[in-house]
Amino acid sequence: KMAVGVMCESAIMLTRVKVQDTKNAEIVMFIKRMSELREFFEEELQTTDIAQEILEEALQIKMRPKDQASDYEADPKMMRKALMSEFQSTLKKKLAEAKLTKELVRKIFDKLDTKRRGCLTVDQLARGGIAMKAQNLIKITLFANCLAMMKIRQTCASLQNRLVPPQTR
Repeated sequence: KMAVGVMCESAIMLTRVKVQDTKNAEIVMFIKRMSELREFFEEELQTTDIAQEILEEALQIKMRPKDQASDYEADPKMMRKALMSEFQSTLKKKLAEAKLTKELVRKIFDKLDTKRRGCLTVDQLARGGIAMKAQNLIKITLFANCLAMMKIRQTCASLQNRLVPPQTR
């Protein structure tokens, strides 16, 4: 009975190690694909910024609307090139190779674009993808919540300054 127990425990440990190795290999491959995506953006558009419209077109999805007061304005020449079918098909292929589904891209964009600028960098998309793929949504949510809280504090301070004159405080 003892030998059978040891053999079963060994089999379970080997399975766990194999599963962890597979997850690690997937993350390494994801990082490689995202590095290739970064190079693609740098070579083709001379930027690592990904405008929301570029992803919406490539994945045929609609994300939440940008804030009307967004400070991000994409270069029109860059946007024309990014929205061309050749660029879009390559982008779609690279996202598929990285196993970034429509739903995953939307979640990452919603979580990280807290100011609703309508733009993420390739690096932000990669970090968000790693957090999601590593089943560590808590970290990405915490990060996004911290950014949102900072924005709320700034807005409150601004409103307080507008509503309460300095001499009455």
